[in-house]
Amino acid sequence: MLFRSFCAAPGGDALNAVQHTHAPAFLAWQGVQHIRVGPVQLFMREFRFQLWPDKRGSVGRHLQRLIAEADPAALAPQRFATGSVAVQGFSAFEQLIHDPAMARFDDPGFAPRCRVLRAIAANLDSMAAELDRAWRIPEASAALAGDGTAALVAVHNQLERILTQKLDLPL
Repeated sequence: MLFRSFCAAPGGDALNAVQHTHAPAFLAWQGVQHIRVGPVQLFMREFRFQLWPDKRGSVGRHLQRLIAEADPAALAPQRFATGSVAVQGFSAFEQLIHDPAMARFDDPGFAPRCRVLRAIAANLDSMAAELDRAWRIPEASAALAGDGTAALVAVHNQLERILTQKLDLPL
């Protein structure tokens, strides 16, 4: 796995490779994030994939606490997946890989950051696989298809969200 090799043999090229894994995965999520029905709602997956907007800085606070505690048990897959949604997904992953501290490979804080990075990446991978399996169950896809209303409402709500949270605020 890319993250394991980066943590074992860190360097600028390895960090660039890790940073470049973010965009394709995040864009894939952006392509389906408007679907807010069915399996994505189970276990708060939509927020676990991306906690946004983060008006109170929860992602950064929880991420720093997790790194500072350096508790391996907190990073165990089952416990991590049931912990704070702020550190489970793309928002935390992005903050961590672009944190200047990730480029200080000889810093004592590098190892705990790497362990957290691996936990986030494994959690995203696990959630994506679970979601893929869940959508392959006929009842789940029928919930989206239905009479078309659920899909239309999901698209409408996401368009409103894009307008109010992603466009209006910056404009």
